[in-house]
Amino acid sequence: MSVVIPAWNEEDIIEGVVRSIFDQHYPGDLEVLVVNDCSTDSTKAILDELAQEFAGLRPIHQAENTGQGVAKNNGLSRARHEVVVGVDADTELTPGALEAIVAPLADPDVSAVAGNVQVLNDDASLLTRFQSLEYLLAMDMARMFQCKFRHLMCISGAFGAFRRERLEEAGGWIAPNYCAEDMGITVSMHEFGHVAYAPGAVALTEAPPTVRGLFRQRVIWQRNGLNTIVRHKHTLFNRKFGVLGSFALPFRVVSSVLLVASVATAGYALVTHGLAGSIPVRTLVTPFLLAGFGMILMATALAVTRHERSLDHVFALPVFLLLYQPSLVFARIAGTIFWGRGLALRAVNRAPARLKVQSSTPEPESEPAD
Repeated sequence: MSVVIPAWNEEDIIEGVVRSIFDQHYPGDLEVLVVNDCSTDSTKAILDELAQEFAGLRPIHQAENTGQGVAKNNGLSRARHEVVVGVDADTELTPGALEAIVAPLADPDVSAVAGNVQVLNDDASLLTRFQSLEYLLAMDMARMFQCKFRHLMCISGAFGAFRRERLEEAGGWIAPNYCAEDMGITVSMHEFGHVAYAPGAVALTEAPPTVRGLFRQRVIWQRNGLNTIVRHKHTLFNRKFGVLGSFALPFRVVSSVLLVASVATAGYALVTHGLAGSIPVRTLVTPFLLAGFGMILMATALAVTRHERSLDHVFALPVFLLLYQPSLVFARIAGTIFWGRGLALRAVNRAPARLKVQSSTPEPESEPAD
């Protein structure tokens, strides 16, 4: 197995992820390629020192900063094994994670496997605790459902395993500007086989500790996710991609656009009718009833989950459902708006070039009439 880790100025955390990998006691051959993307701190020195301790560690020091995707592909090109695992530098693996994530690859139809990514700093603040709940419920359970019906939409860059041959055939991890690298490679891997999910392969990653950082992250996720779907538009309504192309990806686009439209409509209705006191009581009460029902379902899910830390978050469920989850809607809206704005700007930028070509061709002068 080859583990590829891109790193740029990670002096505070790079040792943690390296040690978490070598502490796995993986039974097969293991090499860890950490691609130092021209860091300006002491990342290089730390990696060189760790390489003296761990024979399987192969630091790759790049002379210039190329970005995460190019750095990961540099590691991919030097990998020696048929299974390649991508891990982010701010991620730590729990015991047994490597064995768990490669287990589904025993099926020759499986081309890639998504790991179960959870929040490392969940006790840092109430905000990171909310994100931990979201990772446990919305992301973990959503991936189990998607895997069941063969339309898993995203292998997190924090932890995922691939068959090297199929990953190289898909073009590796490089993604165009404003596209989601994680989602893009996942959609591409569906062309080469089933994308599985390994819930027992748990990795812990840092979550944004501030509201600003979280909002920015989710806006980027939404914008880049929609751009990725547009880039892979050949998958839409393509029977070759099953549920993913026939339903999941089209629904993602349509629901995002409808979300913006519905919020705009609701805002207009509130201004024109709500201020006059004409909003029915049932309209105001319904969201709270739905939130209460959702809290019961989530509390039940937490009670039966395999995660030992899950019950610690039960008391945060009311605020999670009534405040945190609705607030993320605004990030999705902003991301959708930026996506639409980007599409419009690209169309406008292409138009002058066409007009310039047309206008630069002089029309032939007509001959004077006799």
